Amino acid sequence: MIPARAVAAVALCAALASALAFASQAPVEIEPSPDAAIRLSWRARGHPLEECRTPSPEEQAKLPVHMRQSRICERRLAPFHLEAALDGAPVIDARVTPEGARHDRPAYVLRELRVAPGTYRLSVRFASEVEDAAPPQALDLPLELAAREVALVTEDPETGRLVLRRGPAP
Repeated sequence: MIPARAVAAVALCAALASALAFASQAPVEIEPSPDAAIRLSWRARGHPLEECRTPSPEEQAKLPVHMRQSRICERRLAPFHLEAALDGAPVIDARVTPEGARHDRPAYVLRELRVAPGTYRLSVRFASEVEDAAPPQALDLPLELAAREVALVTEDPETGRLVLRRGPAP
């Protein structure tokens, strides 16, 4: 004889599975807004920086003999500055810092701008905060966006320059 508790559990599971199947048939509008998007997405390796100093005798005395060094150096990568403007109006003005606890990993730019469909002048500038590093990357061009269209600003793997990539309008 099957216990009543087991029959109730099976009936409850069947009812929940049926409810889930019914609910999964409901239409879902993924993107209700007609806005277009401009995505900025790339990876950048910063200029290496190294700051060295001579430890004081007190610092040396606190360390075991095998860990004492004549110079202590901290290595990290330089941060970047990102600026973006639409029709001359600034929309992004941010510092992009390298990843990692010690800021020694590449920096990632992952931003999205939601805009109404239309024609814009897009300007993007990405530069290291260190003057003797690589020259700044810049992109300045007209851009026409349809409803729900996505334009991607990314780095070309061959040239290392910022480029605009687009898919077909939906």
